[in-house]
Amino acid sequence: MVIEKFHSKLSSLKVKSLSFGGRVTLLKAVLGNLPTFFMSIFVVPNGVIDILEKNRRKFIWCREYNKKDKIVASKKVGGIGLGSIKALNIFFVG
Repeated sequence: MVIEKFHSKLSSLKVKSLSFGGRVTLLKAVLGNLPTFFMSIFVVPNGVIDILEKNRRKFIWCREYNKKDKIVASKKVGGIGLGSIKALNIFFVG
């Protein structure tokens, strides 16, 4: 359920019409909060987290590209500062 909602928000139309900064803003403001509700209640399986992370990377870079460290890393060290979905889940449910 959360994968489908997450994926539906990441249409290829939005990727093509938004700048890099617009995609980062969309992920932080809207899509960053979408899985938060579910993650605050349940421990999310690693497979689901991997799919969400893959979709997020694909959306931000507009293609299959693995810059995982740049997405998760803070802005102070040259990353985008989106944070890890897995770390967020661990934080909420312990």
